[in-house]
Amino acid sequence: MTNAVVGGCIALAMLGTTGLVVAGVANATTTMTATTWVNMRSGPSTSNGVVAVLSPSESVTASGTVSGGWYQVTTAKGLTGWVYQNYLKASESPPRRRPPPNPRRRRPARPPPQPP
Repeated sequence: MTNAVVGGCIALAMLGTTGLVVAGVANATTTMTATTWVNMRSGPSTSNGVVAVLSPSESVTASGTVSGGWYQVTTAKGLTGWVYQNYLKASESPPRRRPPPNPRRRRPARPPPQPP
């Protein structure tokens, strides 16, 4: 695997495939989702103890603190720990919905046709 920083993105070449990854994905308001079963640790290393185990699709909030590819995150239950970036993805925003039509708002009626 090789990489380089290009315009705020990280250019990766891995197993013959290349692509760009946005650097600094996590910020104070970013919701992240676990991509698989993953250990959340007390520090940014596998040598730190396991605080919790996240299940696939479990959401956490990233604090914006990153250390060596590890994100500091907080679970919905309030537990704080560290998860390696390869096991998290930024959650997608739900699609925006149009508000339902207002039943009080009516279109004006067309005038009746005029006789010739």
